[in-house]
Order: sequence, then structure tokens, then C-alpha cells
Amino acid sequence: MKFDELLEEIGEFGPYQKRIYFLVCLTAIVGAYQAMSPVFFLEITNYRCKIPFLGNDTYAVQDDHHEQLIEMFIPKVGDSYSKCTLNDVHNNSSRGDGNNTQYTCDAWVYDKSVIQSSGPTDFNMVCENEILRSHSNMIDFAGAMVGALVCGRLGDMFGRKKVLIWTVVMNSVVNVAIALTTDFVVFAVLNFMIGFTGMAMFMLTFVLAMEFVGPSRRTFAGVVVEYFWTVGLFLLTGLAYLIRQWRHLRLALGIPPILFVTYWWFIPESPRWLMSRGRTEEAKTIIQKIATSNKATLSETIMSDLSFEEDVQQTRLWRIFSSPVLLLRSAIVFFNWFAINIVYYGLSLNVGNLSGDIYLNFFISSLMELLGIILCHVLMNKVGRKTVLCSSMVLGGLTCISSLFPLIYGNSSTGWILIAITMAGKLGATTAFTVIYIFSAELFPTTLRQSAMGSCSLFEGVAGMVAPYIADLGILTKGPLQEVLPLLVFGSLSIAAGMMAIMLPETRDKQIPETLADAISFGKPSPRQDQYSEVQTN
Repeated sequence: MKFDELLEEIGEFGPYQKRIYFLVCLTAIVGAYQAMSPVFFLEITNYRCKIPFLGNDTYAVQDDHHEQLIEMFIPKVGDSYSKCTLNDVHNNSSRGDGNNTQYTCDAWVYDKSVIQSSGPTDFNMVCENEILRSHSNMIDFAGAMVGALVCGRLGDMFGRKKVLIWTVVMNSVVNVAIALTTDFVVFAVLNFMIGFTGMAMFMLTFVLAMEFVGPSRRTFAGVVVEYFWTVGLFLLTGLAYLIRQWRHLRLALGIPPILFVTYWWFIPESPRWLMSRGRTEEAKTIIQKIATSNKATLSETIMSDLSFEEDVQQTRLWRIFSSPVLLLRSAIVFFNWFAINIVYYGLSLNVGNLSGDIYLNFFISSLMELLGIILCHVLMNKVGRKTVLCSSMVLGGLTCISSLFPLIYGNSSTGWILIAITMAGKLGATTAFTVIYIFSAELFPTTLRQSAMGSCSLFEGVAGMVAPYIADLGILTKGPLQEVLPLLVFGSLSIAAGMMAIMLPETRDKQIPETLADAISFGKPSPRQDQYSEVQTN
């Protein structure tokens, strides 16, 4: 008897399992607000060069004398002040030819009317150093990718719960440390650790929960956890609105996860993992609790009948290259993971670059995410995984591409159209983001599923590292396409991925492949179906 068969017998999702699942889903709230917090932590507010020799200079005009100093020292670029240069007042006054000489400044003042402080204001990520913001986001995602790879292996070696508690403690410690640092290099290293521990914490608890859920309930459990993710986004919106200093906000978001240490007493170790390590008595105690809560009877011989050997021998990932069918499908799946995650994280981070109120924009973005999850939940089992994936990617991409129209035909009063386009793109990306996990797992055969999904996670991590640079393309390149350039890139990738996904077979209501041969023939009509079609044609 396999463990899934045991759960089918004693109960796949009873009260005891639901309690564990609920506690685990709470970590998704933390995972969401820590993953998306750079939208506020790394927001670049309005700024200009600091007036030399004026110790109390501020971005806001203090009085008439202060306004005269600004006019004297800060050159005008169109209707606004230059952000990175100062007038050389001494040389300009001596020349008297009306041609002002300028030089690059090395100190700035920032607009504190909306956000009182952020990473860019404290570490001067402005002018020629604007790329540091993209680097900071990339380092965070790089930490998340490494954390998923390393802590997944550690969880297999030492147990899910033990490694979870370690990452919880480390995450809170690092969050406190980064709120106190004044050095950018230290800030970057700690940012990597936040991504590392945050992703590891969410992944370990998610795996732990899934190992308690029976096979027929895993799709439901995999979607419901996304609702908790959106709770984290709404919580981030509220806290960021109330706490406008990034160091205080970091403490408010980083200290509460230490409460997950109590999971040591509230959540048991995975019985699957315990059995794989020969700790049969401990596993039997947990299995008995599951059976009791489900009002099922656990026979005395059931543990001796329980087997943890694989149903079929594991196949090396390189075997996909032996079949053109599998190679093509794998390439399409991997590209979709890459594109979906670039678009999802890129559009999320791009909220801070849009016009209008950042808090309102992020709130609307979170609403779109909730709507996308609901759509996926409702449609996935009705119209199929492939239909949901392709339509959401193509429609979302076309929406992003349409951002060119308000740029060409719009004016200053049509900025809301660009925001609406971004939100529609986020809706498509969220829907695709939700379905791709389930769709991918159902496409790969059992013998390849674990290693193939690990490869998908690798493409997800690389996409997360690239996304901040695309989101900041407008800031880094300037020019007339500043606001729409990221949307054009996101739209192109989304359409390309959605069109490629048309070549994938549908998995809804199908028996998922077990072996390599099953995967190759999956989606193809059987000989009997071919004969039936021929008869119908004749």
C-alpha cells in the first residue's frame, strides 16, 4: 500500500488535515507581503539636487528666499527641475553670456509628502545609481531561487519542520538587521537572505501541507493557498499606507513571522518523511490522529503493508531529449514558466512606476489578482487547463500591447487608461500563474515529475531575477516610451507564450501519464479512436 492509498482509506482531507493546512497557508500571507514589499521599500520618490551650503534644504519650497535659491542653483528641464545637475553659479555670474555651465551633484533632497523614506532615498539610488534599485530586486529574487533549491534538499535530509523553524528564525533576524543597516553592500547581502529564507519558509510549509492531503484534494488545496497569498497583498497595502518609513515598515512585516516558531508544537512532521527515514512509530501516531479525526479505523497491519518505494523507477531528466514530442512540450512549458513569472512579477513591481497614487494602484492590482484566482478556480475544471492558460496569456498580452494607444492618442488626462491596461494585464498574468503549476505537474510523467517541476522552478527563479530590469526599463532608458516600454515587453512575451501553449495537450479529466511512454502518447488519439474517426469520415 502506498501512502496516497492509505489516505484514500482513512480520509484525504479531514478536520485534522484541514487544521494543518490552514496553519500552513498562513505562511503564504507572509510570503506574499515579503515578495511584493519592494514596491514600497524601493519606491523612487521625486527628488532634485541639494542646494550647496544649505544645510536645511528640503524638496518642498519653504519660503520665497528658498524658491529663489532653487531657481538659481537648479537648472530647468522643460517645466520641471533637473534631478542630477546644478548650475555653477560662480562661473555663470562671471561669464555673463547667458550660457550656464552645470555640473553633476552628489547630494539630493527627496519629496517626503507621500513616502517619508525608502531604500533609494537612504542609499541614494538615483541618477547614475538608479540601476541599484533593479540590482536590489534582482538580488532578492536570486535569494528566493537559491532558497528553494537549497532548503528543499535540506528539508529532505533533516525534515520539513526542523528546517522550517530554522528559516523562520533567520527570516525575522535578517529583517531586523536590514532595518538597521546603513551600508548598501550589507543591505544587498541581507536582501539576498530575505529572499532565501522567505521562499524557503513558504515552500517547506507548502510541501508539508500537501503531504497530508489526499490525491483527489490536491488541486483544490493548490488553488486555495493562492487566496491566502492575496490576503498578504492587501495586508501589505494597509501597512504600507499607515507606515511611510521603510525601516519601520520592514520591522512591522519582518518580526511577526517569528510566531511561526510555535508550529514546532502545533504542526507535526510529515509522516511520509518519517516513514522514509524508518521512524515508523512516530509516523503511526500521526496517521492514527488523522484516522481518528476522520472517524476511520486504522488496522493493526496497515503500517506493515505501507510501502514507500516508488511506483515506477525514476527516469533521468535528460530522457526528454530522446523524444521530439517530450522535448517540444518541455520547451513550451519551461518558456511559459519563464514568461508568466516575468510578466507577473514585472507588472507587480511596475505598479510603483505608474502615475497616480501608489497605494491605490497597488490595491487595485491586488484586487485583479484576487479576481484572477477566482476565474482560474471556476474555469479550470470547466473549460480546461490549456484554454485558461492560452486565453489568459494572449488576452493579457494584447492588453499590454494596447498601451501604445493612450501614448499616441492620449494626453495628461488619460493616465488612468494606462493604469487600467496594466491591471488587465495583471489579471491575465495571475490567472496563468495559478493554472501553470497544476497544468505542468499533469503534463510530466510520474517518473520525471519531480525533476521536471524542479527545472520549472529554476526558470521561475531566472524570470524573477530578470523581471525587475524590465519593470525599470522606462526609468533606465527615459524617453517617450518611458511608461509603456515595460508593458510592450511584457505583452510580447505573454502573447508568444500563450500561442506556444496551444500545442500542448489538454489534461482535464485525463489520466495523467505515469511512464515516459505514457507521456509520449499522451494527448494522441488511440488506434481505436483513429478507426472510429475513419469510419465516421467514410
